[in-house]
Amino acid sequence: MENKDKRFYRVVIIIVVVVGAGFGTLAGFIYSPVFFWVATLLGVVGGYAVGKLYLWWLAKICAKGYKRFVMWLLGSVVGALCGIGCTTLIHGIMAILSILILKFDSEVSGGLLPFVVMGAEVVGAGEGFVVGGICSWVYVLKIADNVDESSNDA
Repeated sequence: MENKDKRFYRVVIIIVVVVGAGFGTLAGFIYSPVFFWVATLLGVVGGYAVGKLYLWWLAKICAKGYKRFVMWLLGSVVGALCGIGCTTLIHGIMAILSILILKFDSEVSGGLLPFVVMGAEVVGAGEGFVVGGICSWVYVLKIADNVDESSNDA
């Protein structure tokens, strides 16, 4: 692995962790201003996990030898799926925490919890698609071209 690849991987992990922590904090304040730090921590851990998963899939997509547009599109879709996964982790655990510890009553919330979670899943898919699309674009333009050039030289 080249130094440029390692730097790209580190930057992607940092971006995904920061986005996960930010959206996790936002989700935490929706559930409980007292326990928002739990959602922030879940965003960091989930962001790291889906960032590694995203990079693994991106490398597999690149190894298949697809055209640039297809690599970018598949990377964006994988990013959206990773965003959904991280969002599900955060909201699932926060909903369980809210129901068990905070005695979150559906009558008090007006039964809005399912709609909050559905809206969050859409936002998670959107942020995953955007972040995944940007990272895939950079990967296709910088890293994948170097892989093609080095395979042509051999």
